Amino acid sequence: MNKKLFILIPLLSAFSSLFAQKVEFYGQGRAVVENNEANADSTLTTPKTTGGYTLMDLGFDISRGEILKANTILRVRNGFGSFDGDDVTFEFRQMRLEGLIGKVVKYELGDLDMKLTPYTIYNFDPVANSYESELFSVKRDVVNYENFYTDENTWRLQGVNTFTTLKFNKGIKTLGLRAFGTRTLAANTALGQADRFLYGASANINQGKFAEVGVNYVEMADIAGTLGESDLSYDNSVFTGTLTGKYDIEDVLEGRLEAEFGQSSYSHDDGTVDTSYTDGFYDVAISAKYLPLGIKLKAGYSVVGTNFISPAAQSRRYTGEGALSTFPTVNEQARTQTIFDRYSQESGLTNTGISPTLMGYLPIYNNINPYGVATPNRQGINVELSTEDKKERFAVNVRFQSSSEIEGVNTEELRSFTGIQVGAKVNINRFIGWRKQLSLQGGYASESTKRDGLEVDLTSSVIDAGLDIEFLTRLHLLVGYKAFSAKGNEWFQGRNQYNVYEEGGDVESLTFDETQGVTAFGLKYNFSNRAFFVAQAQLLSFDDKSVENVDNKYDLTNIYFNYTLNF
Repeated sequence: MNKKLFILIPLLSAFSSLFAQKVEFYGQGRAVVENNEANADSTLTTPKTTGGYTLMDLGFDISRGEILKANTILRVRNGFGSFDGDDVTFEFRQMRLEGLIGKVVKYELGDLDMKLTPYTIYNFDPVANSYESELFSVKRDVVNYENFYTDENTWRLQGVNTFTTLKFNKGIKTLGLRAFGTRTLAANTALGQADRFLYGASANINQGKFAEVGVNYVEMADIAGTLGESDLSYDNSVFTGTLTGKYDIEDVLEGRLEAEFGQSSYSHDDGTVDTSYTDGFYDVAISAKYLPLGIKLKAGYSVVGTNFISPAAQSRRYTGEGALSTFPTVNEQARTQTIFDRYSQESGLTNTGISPTLMGYLPIYNNINPYGVATPNRQGINVELSTEDKKERFAVNVRFQSSSEIEGVNTEELRSFTGIQVGAKVNINRFIGWRKQLSLQGGYASESTKRDGLEVDLTSSVIDAGLDIEFLTRLHLLVGYKAFSAKGNEWFQGRNQYNVYEEGGDVESLTFDETQGVTAFGLKYNFSNRAFFVAQAQLLSFDDKSVENVDNKYDLTNIYFNYTLNF
């Protein structure tokens, strides 16, 4: 494997020198070492684990003017403790070609990062609070990087993407056009799976000062003939329109009207059952930002039909059933996922693909919108108030959500949902004129689910707190705390392979009574804005009292070292 590596890199360099006019190198290097120790009354797993790795992602941007650009990222990874490179792995993390057609149309071919709108293609972020300590976010950043989760809520897909922007002198400012095609599944005769593609197009008209209008079409479908003579077929299309109205008063006010509305169409013939249905949604929000004080108020109302199905917008980052790799069993039973696991590198919990069926989930995490804003069978309001100081002294965000089901599940009674999120960060050093960082941040998020009749009463909450003290230049003392609790009951019925609730289907009664707490403290040294080292310890305390006379209580200690270099 090492011989292949040493041969390939010179070949890439030679190709670059011979055929390209410009070559740029970039990448990320990371070294992680961590130790985990579980403390429980009874355990079937090894009480201690130690592991880690060193990796290097080397990116090549090879361009020949604007006509052609080739991009590839080469990954070399070495497991912690391997002898003489025995555990070295070598792979291409990304391969992409970009260029221009007729100096007007841009194209991307290969690995794509795709996003359209929250109801068509959108990788929603289920994290309840963004005001967590950096000790938690530095681990979450690794999970996001490894799974291609970006701040732009994109999905990593493979295929072709073409787009262009036409400019006009009168009437409208610009017209943006996009068309794309990706393959999400390869044909497999043994599994009875045909080639499945996700493709679509969009158009966006920007009037300029007052309005923007757009249309979007996305379809995921099996390609006829790729499974021989079989009559099996699957097709799911989504068509939406978007509208943005603008009203600005220079240096005083920014007003926005934002709306998206549309319909999905679903059909699935598996040779035994032929299912088809349509449903729609609409989402309208109004916002106003008072610029002198940086205060923004946003209020919205949305209705998403029970059978509105949009796979590329409803696929989840986290699964509900994934097995844990760190201490899979504790106290002689399977260990359930915790808030600690959800920002650690637990491979069984994360998802990188587009799922044609609504994925399972744990209702104690994101029960209001488990599939993002496109969650079907929901109607309700959202109100958000935020402010950000121009001198970066503080930032505050408050969000309230009240919604309900449109149709009852298991009963005619409807679930009602209430959620609140509050977060704030204060940079104390900017108030006292101290050059080094001194900041406090924290947040609170809570969800409540209730229903009469077949009674549901479930409440969950998470608290975050963080302290950052730069006591020496570039050297920070970090402290973090995260607490989670869930108590109550819920009735859960999953949808079948056609994304519908079956009459008389299995209904599971769920009872929760658990508390979790994570205390973290550590040091971070910033070599520059591109390189840092973190050494920290995290202490997880878990206690589940949902089952009488069953002890499900344990502590977990995590020692974590991370050196990251971006270049």
